[in-house]
Amino acid sequence: MNEPRDVVHGDDNRQDTPDAPAADGTRQQDAGVNGDAASAAQSPQRDHAPQAPPSQPVPDPSAAQTAPNPPAPQAGHGGWAPGMQPGSADGTHAGHGGAPQQPGYAAAPVHPRTPSPLAAKEPWIAALAHAGLAMAGAVAASIVVVVLGIVGVQFTGDEDIASTVASQWFPMIIQFLGAGFLGSFGTTVSAMGFTVSASLFFVPLVVPVCAVLAVLLFGRRATPPLAVTPLWRAAAAGIAGAGFAIVVLVLQLAAPISVVVPNAPGASVRAISVWSIILGIVIVAAATFTALSPRGGTRSRWRSGALQAVEHLGGFGAVLAIALLVVVMIDSGGDAGAMLLLAPAILPLLAADASALGAFSSVSATVQGDMGSYLPFDLPSASMTVFSDVLPLWLRIVVPLLALVVLAVASVRWRVRRGAATDPVGWFVLPAGYAAFGIVVMIAGRISGSGSVGSEDSGIAGLLGGEGMSGMSASVSPAAWTFVLFAVFGVAVEALARFVVPQLARAMPFWLLRALTTGAAAAPVAGPAPAPQEPAWHQFAQGGQSVQGAVPPPPGDVPPPPPAGNVPPRPPAPGGAVPTGGTAFEPMHPPAGASPAAAAAQSGAAPASAPAQGAGDPFQALLSGDETQREPLGRRAKTAWIATGISVVGVIVLIVAGVIVRGHFAGTQYSPQAKVENYLQAIVEGNASDAMDLWAPNVTSAERVLLTDEIYAAAENRPTEFEIGTVTESGDGASIAATLTVDSKKYDVSFELEKAGTAAVVFDDWRIVSGPQQTIKIGDVSQVAQVNGVGVDLSEIAVTEFADENDHQWDELADIPVLPGDYVFAAPEADGLFTYGDDQVARALPNADFQVGWEQLEAPQFASFTAKWTDDAQQKAIDQVQGRIDECMKSDQFVPELCQNSLTMNDPGYMAVTGIKRSWETEPTLTFESRDDGDFVVIADGELRFDYKERFSDDDEWESDHTTSSSPFGWYGAEVPVTAAEDGTVAADLSEF
Repeated sequence: MNEPRDVVHGDDNRQDTPDAPAADGTRQQDAGVNGDAASAAQSPQRDHAPQAPPSQPVPDPSAAQTAPNPPAPQAGHGGWAPGMQPGSADGTHAGHGGAPQQPGYAAAPVHPRTPSPLAAKEPWIAALAHAGLAMAGAVAASIVVVVLGIVGVQFTGDEDIASTVASQWFPMIIQFLGAGFLGSFGTTVSAMGFTVSASLFFVPLVVPVCAVLAVLLFGRRATPPLAVTPLWRAAAAGIAGAGFAIVVLVLQLAAPISVVVPNAPGASVRAISVWSIILGIVIVAAATFTALSPRGGTRSRWRSGALQAVEHLGGFGAVLAIALLVVVMIDSGGDAGAMLLLAPAILPLLAADASALGAFSSVSATVQGDMGSYLPFDLPSASMTVFSDVLPLWLRIVVPLLALVVLAVASVRWRVRRGAATDPVGWFVLPAGYAAFGIVVMIAGRISGSGSVGSEDSGIAGLLGGEGMSGMSASVSPAAWTFVLFAVFGVAVEALARFVVPQLARAMPFWLLRALTTGAAAAPVAGPAPAPQEPAWHQFAQGGQSVQGAVPPPPGDVPPPPPAGNVPPRPPAPGGAVPTGGTAFEPMHPPAGASPAAAAAQSGAAPASAPAQGAGDPFQALLSGDETQREPLGRRAKTAWIATGISVVGVIVLIVAGVIVRGHFAGTQYSPQAKVENYLQAIVEGNASDAMDLWAPNVTSAERVLLTDEIYAAAENRPTEFEIGTVTESGDGASIAATLTVDSKKYDVSFELEKAGTAAVVFDDWRIVSGPQQTIKIGDVSQVAQVNGVGVDLSEIAVTEFADENDHQWDELADIPVLPGDYVFAAPEADGLFTYGDDQVARALPNADFQVGWEQLEAPQFASFTAKWTDDAQQKAIDQVQGRIDECMKSDQFVPELCQNSLTMNDPGYMAVTGIKRSWETEPTLTFESRDDGDFVVIADGELRFDYKERFSDDDEWESDHTTSSSPFGWYGAEVPVTAAEDGTVAADLSEF
């Protein structure tokens, strides 16, 4: 495509972004491409330009209306001629009114610039050139990261991993291109009905950084700024970004990382995502647009604010990351070489996380997912801040203090960059830049991985007892509010730069002030657009010095001063003669009725509506060494500064002392370990109430009946000592392992704690949420009046339907929480009819409930009392039954009156019978039995003899005979229920007879 012709492109020629002033207060003019040498060549001519005498008459400006126009300059020659404004190709200065050069001047010799051999002639060629530069930079960075990483893996000593990684060097280089633009390494494998997915998010930040640097550093050499509108430059930049993203995408699709697993299908890993494509286009396009724009055309205070954030918190984080890497390398011993080679990959990640910590944010490690329940170990979650106890105490003091010092230095440097701007919008520049950098830090500081396993039916979850797909994810990243804290730092820097730095700088030694501001170039100040510029030679004051705020012609394009008698130094007045001799120029005077801006431009001053950077700024003058800006300190001022210094030192001492004191008490009295120690000490001392205040089971009040000081203090075999083991803190939680000693044997216990508000205002309060649990099982203890010699009422928790204790029907028992020790249940007293046996002892070992501790117990861990008939009461019941049998044995009837169902004789029917007598061939046995269905006197066995006389008719004689019965109480014997009467006597239910 052809470049549009006659397009005014000067709107980017620094009309709203003037060049930054130098430290000495002068304005440094950007020379543009290949302009430095020309500028140096022309500077002597400008410095020695003759001065016009002040008596020279002022020409009539109306002459400009009648004088003939000079020949139009040749388009495209790249030079500058009279009648052309700087930065214009058609004789106008865009953005400044486009006023043409006043007529009446001879054309000066044109000095065309030599274009770069790589200079592109068309926008699309420029786009492709910049896309190629971005690709070269990204590939170079990827090669460095991958190659150094492969070499570093060799130091691990694992030859299998090293050979596997080395074999994939080329695909890794390609895939790292996408990962650098937020592509996530991912793969999905399906085999035998199962689907396995895995992903890894990691940003090798050097890849996009090198791509951008390649474009910015070499883009202007490959292509000069395009003389087109910003829209056309944006279109060319978009082509470059799209071309870069398309090439990367094609390479990633063609060269995936191959993972080979024995006896399993291979996997192809690619780092492709929608974000990697979009960001590849946007980042490369933005860099290309900057490179294609005129120098300074993209400068703005918003960009300066972002750079300030990178310099401040980014630099601070980089220093911390390098220090951490060095410490880790020293401690790692033989792995130091591997870590050094892996530095290009891991150092940006560490720097991002360190930047977040330096802004007092937190870095969290989290693990989520339902597959964690199937793993043989716990999945930890942790969060760390610069004040976390995991860091050494000195580091918790030094890093915050350094952060405050760096904050003060950043405010001084921002005062230089920002200048004396007081507009309200300026308050938003730095917070916005810091917040934007915070978002970059949150992304660059994140590393995460995830995996899932499943199948069409139920997957691995179904095999393990569940349904659906199971997965797990883990990540390490700065907290979600990190960008907010960055914005707060931006507000702090802006406030200090506005109100504190100007005052402190006046009393600061000059050498210190210059040292703190080294390299801090002033940024453009937003304001109204400058007034239309006059011709180039109108913008130079007497003596060839540049007028403040004026933009001279580009270096190398300014014609040398004309010899005497050639070109007049200024337009002639109407009808007046043009001077032909002399070497001096007169100062230019504004025409009558000229605008203030034009008057200011011709008189050597900057327009009032657009003050130059640093103009009238005492701070800039102070930087240039102007001692008049440094106010001498009076006695009161010196006293105030001394008092302030002492106060600051005192505050720092108090802060340091407070941090030390807080760290001491936070690690002792208010630590999670202290909370556990208090609990264990209460157990050793037999203080149940204090232990329950720290950790109590989630049960009803009735179930806590045994958790009293009196009962536990009287318990035998309590723990005699404890010992704290591993203490692991993770953000708002902590895990502590300990041991309790019972009878010289140690038992492991563990605790889980979480933060629960604050204690004493500045300390974290910890609460035990999980601890050792001991339970004993109880049955019928409703009649128990004492445990460990202390009166209790167990009727509410007793299980009265408990089966015989010999059956061990444990599901019928109740679990009662207790503390470690022995619990003696006093047997209820006998009442004459019943007895409850001897006292029972239930032992609870530390952290051993019935299920896990039963096999290791030396004594039963349950208590239950069953009422038993006394021997005397049992004999009384048997005697009552025996008495009824004896009464029925006296009967001479077929069916005794008192025994309708037992001891009966069959009537023969055809014979007359008389004189029936009953006797025992074999006496029956009577026993007392207590069963689930009641208490009985059981009658078994026995053979009954019946002696009688019989005759057939009344005329016959009575003849003696006998018969026997082997089941006088039925085929299965008889059971007579026995109960205790209300009056305390034994009552047998004889109705069964």
